[in-house]
Amino acid sequence: MAPEPVNQQRTYEAIRHALFAGKYPVGVRIDLKTLAEGRGISLTPVREAIMRLVGERLFEQHPSGGFRVAVPDSDRLAQLYDWNLHHLLAVLGLVSSEALDSAFARLRGRTIGRSAAELAVHTAMIFRMIGSTVANPLFIEQIDMASDRLHYARIAESRSGIDVARELNALVEIVGVDVKARVRRRILAFHRRRIARASRIAATILSMGNGQE
Repeated sequence: MAPEPVNQQRTYEAIRHALFAGKYPVGVRIDLKTLAEGRGISLTPVREAIMRLVGERLFEQHPSGGFRVAVPDSDRLAQLYDWNLHHLLAVLGLVSSEALDSAFARLRGRTIGRSAAELAVHTAMIFRMIGSTVANPLFIEQIDMASDRLHYARIAESRSGIDVARELNALVEIVGVDVKARVRRRILAFHRRRIARASRIAATILSMGNGQE
């Protein structure tokens, strides 16, 4: 049997993967004992893994005991979008148009995907690419953290009437003169649109079931 720290890390990675794959329906109670029995391990590494994810604001305590996927209300969701926006704007204040154009060149022509889940993943990838254009890795950390917490919201965006694929294509296809200023305008519009629709997106998250396709 693997030692507890190894079990804890593997369990953390497995639960995290399952979360982003949509295995835990919004609002449904997650029982730690059931998780432990399903993995054939003791309760301790499962509890430690879940508490780590609670610390990352990806899970929260369920009112009936156990845990559930953390779902922000409309006010907190708007704050998360604003938080992500300001990290991206900070990066854009430091980077050159040439560096930004070079980063986007690696994304142009990639298939975005059609499902809401694929669009959510692609959104995170684009924002991570923007974060990578500056030397300070803390920007990527914060942008990744925001993407994790906004994953379910980004799935809900497509279901809330936002044409995410069009927005992402328009963003990465910016070339030519004044790339940085044009990217900044699109990033601002992207987030302001979501902040304005935070109530609708939050309601859509709550209505989501198992499938995320």
